[in-house]
Amino acid sequence: MTGRSRPGRRPGSPGTRAAILDAARSAFAEGGYDRTTVRGIAERAGVDSRLVTHYFGTKQRLFLEVVEPPVDPATSIGPILRDAADPAAAIAAFLVGLVDSDETGRVMAGIVRSAASDEDAAVLARGLIVSRMLAPVAALLEGEDAERRVSLVGSQVVGLLMARRIVGVEPLAGLATQDVVTAITPVVRHFLYGDLQDAGAPPRARRGRTTAPAARTRR
Repeated sequence: MTGRSRPGRRPGSPGTRAAILDAARSAFAEGGYDRTTVRGIAERAGVDSRLVTHYFGTKQRLFLEVVEPPVDPATSIGPILRDAADPAAAIAAFLVGLVDSDETGRVMAGIVRSAASDEDAAVLARGLIVSRMLAPVAALLEGEDAERRVSLVGSQVVGLLMARRIVGVEPLAGLATQDVVTAITPVVRHFLYGDLQDAGAPPRARRGRTTAPAARTRR
């Protein structure tokens, strides 16, 4: 006797795993970790929930698969730091592009939403972010405070995800991508190359500028 699959449910096939992953990305991005269930993911993917367990074992393992960095930050940022005429501006453009991309932004929003709603998800996401994203990029920078600088730049990404993709804080949520890049470039530049010990001083008293202030034109 052959086994019967449930009506309307897709049996296992070469595309089943990919369909489950895509459904999980959407589910985690919309509902976070705590509100997402294996059954709900299976329904989105059009498969039996047993197939989710077959391919991924547990929701935790599926979450780890989904939050795998959508890009290799070290591979992407390394050439920018090495070759760009203005690395800070180029990195700002790269990061805002990730946030605004339908593909990568959705995954990253899912990570942030899940980490904010569930402690277990936060622990998983934190370990992944540190080992796969922050540490490799910090290794590209010189100086003992490289990890601190990279984590500060990373905080801008989290803030943008919250404002532009999760909460929708205006007017930031509605700004054009290039306008956001222009706005955060000075912050990224300071985090990468500025004097972090002097962050609380008045602007005119801060040390460690990487570029000279623009000259004023007399009329």
